[in-house]
Amino acid sequence: MYNLEVRDLHNFLVGDCGVVVHNLCAKGKVKEFLEHADFAENLAKVQNPKVKKGLARLKELKDANHPNYQKFLGDFVDDIPVEHFDAWEGLIDFPLLRKKAKALEYVDELKVPKLGSSTTTDYRKTFKEVAFPEIADDIYQVHHAMPQKIYNNYPDIMTKSELHSLQNLRGIPKNNHWIHQTITNNWAQFYLDFPNFTRQQALDFAKQIDDNFGHLFIPPIR
Repeated sequence: MYNLEVRDLHNFLVGDCGVVVHNLCAKGKVKEFLEHADFAENLAKVQNPKVKKGLARLKELKDANHPNYQKFLGDFVDDIPVEHFDAWEGLIDFPLLRKKAKALEYVDELKVPKLGSSTTTDYRKTFKEVAFPEIADDIYQVHHAMPQKIYNNYPDIMTKSELHSLQNLRGIPKNNHWIHQTITNNWAQFYLDFPNFTRQQALDFAKQIDDNFGHLFIPPIR
């Protein structure tokens, strides 16, 4: 599928047989694609896996007469950076964040936990005021994916700058505040099981935590 913008003349010939077509708006073009009789065959030809997933999801919503189909369609065409489709879909309950590039990048980056760098130790401000002021009132606590205990007791594992980086921060929502203690308990067991753990082992365990609880964070990262 190609997206063409034609200046002045909007009718043109396509293919060896010279089919006359008229350029549509992007939304109309996607609708046309979804409604085509050869949808499955055409979808198989789409090269970008994220776009392919998005089109397949829209097709499901359309066929199910989902009440939000038109909204999803409009958002897909107008707002979604296709490279962040997974993050965009994961933020379905956070419409303000779905249109925020930084939120999409944050969620998409954390498919695998990573550590960034921060020039401040005020991690609450970094998360609630700078990164996600739209949901600050819903956040119970700002949690470190790689806990502060690691930095305090195992200083060779990570730096203070990495500890407080946005990539290492997670939002614990007020309506699921219990998960913070559960995560803390999981880490306590990790310290017992791996008293001489490496940086990679800690990152791997952080990924397990994200995989298990990421859908409950705010914004959700799974």
